[in-house]
Amino acid sequence: MATNFDKLAEQLRNWGRWGAEDQRGTLNHITPEALKRGAASVKQGKLFACGLNYDDKGPQQNAGRFNPIRSATAIDSPLGPPGSRAAYSDDIVHMFLQAATQWDAFAHVHYDGVMYNGFKVCDHLHPGNGASRCGIEHLARPGITSRGVLLDIARMKGVDILPRDYAITPDDMNAACEKYGVTIESGDILLVRT
Repeated sequence: MATNFDKLAEQLRNWGRWGAEDQRGTLNHITPEALKRGAASVKQGKLFACGLNYDDKGPQQNAGRFNPIRSATAIDSPLGPPGSRAAYSDDIVHMFLQAATQWDAFAHVHYDGVMYNGFKVCDHLHPGNGASRCGIEHLARPGITSRGVLLDIARMKGVDILPRDYAITPDDMNAACEKYGVTIESGDILLVRT
């Protein structure tokens, strides 16, 4: 008998919605119209970094994982023939991929041996070669650009950071949209500050 999770997944999944070979999922909502709407929404032209720093204050707190460790491998090292004034510096970063800002491909998490759109893990995930279906390259090309909508749930709740065990509800999202006067539309990229 199917669990509630199985029933919900069957009801809400988008498999086949954009064809049997689709590997972009709901990113297909980012249409040319959504891109134009996003470009038209620019008021000040400011850039905002959304990335995490590569340092020991990162998100890795699980047993067996660690935050990035950065080491210099060369500092002002000579480059070229003797007497050359050219030099270089370089470093190396050791890290688990979840220790930084990142996108997960559909191949990253699967259930009951099946990935997004019904692709079977046994047919499409290979040690050494990675994923032949649902890899991150399908999200990276042609890129992800659209209108971003920020819902600052922490600020709305009057705190700097939400407690770790706080579950953001649909009511929270709706209240934030109302408070900040925003409407989320198809193709928008929703950013939630916690």
